[in-house]
Amino acid sequence: MFDNVVINFFVVLILLLVLSFALEFIWFKIFAGRNYQLWLFPGVIVHEFSHAVGCVLVGAKIEEISLFSQKGSYVKHRQPKIPFVGDVVISFAPIVGGIAFLWCSAGFLGIKLFSSFDNILDLVNDFWVFSIDNWREWTFWIFVYLLISVLISLAPSKQDFKNSAISLLVVLAFMFLLFKLGYFEIIENGVGYAIDVITMGLFFGLMALAISLPIYILKKVF
Repeated sequence: MFDNVVINFFVVLILLLVLSFALEFIWFKIFAGRNYQLWLFPGVIVHEFSHAVGCVLVGAKIEEISLFSQKGSYVKHRQPKIPFVGDVVISFAPIVGGIAFLWCSAGFLGIKLFSSFDNILDLVNDFWVFSIDNWREWTFWIFVYLLISVLISLAPSKQDFKNSAISLLVVLAFMFLLFKLGYFEIIENGVGYAIDVITMGLFFGLMALAISLPIYILKKVF
């Protein structure tokens, strides 16, 4: 049971990260490097702000926040007060922060989203229905811009993966131990909730990819 839950979690997480990297590649090619970072400004803000919130939650003192400097965007912080878990929270905060931002943005713009996502296979149909219901509204296209910008910036950076790799293994080992000690329901519910959140991110990613690919193809052709 534990193996199945963890496998499902990593499957949806990897799919979401692949979508994020694919979108980054597509839009970098579309802009050919010109004004690319400026266009991503909303996504970069959400990404770094999510890191900052993660730092606050785990007691890591923030020393510097940089947006679009010569070194790129980053949040410089000290070690979190919560060992191992803190590193994972800070590194992967942009995934939760980005999905939460898009959910709140849709509500603010008056765009109705699906309340739940049963499985990955239903995402295609959900995307189709969602697009048909909303494409005539100007707020929909503002949401599309925010959607693509945030999804491109959603994936943790190489440094984020490096900072959290060992901590992530320790956290997984600890969860496995709790599972063996009989706390399987708590673990299953917690990971299940995480899967629901990431699946929502997959819906957003699918929508962003479906809009981005035709633009990329048209640019290649013309």
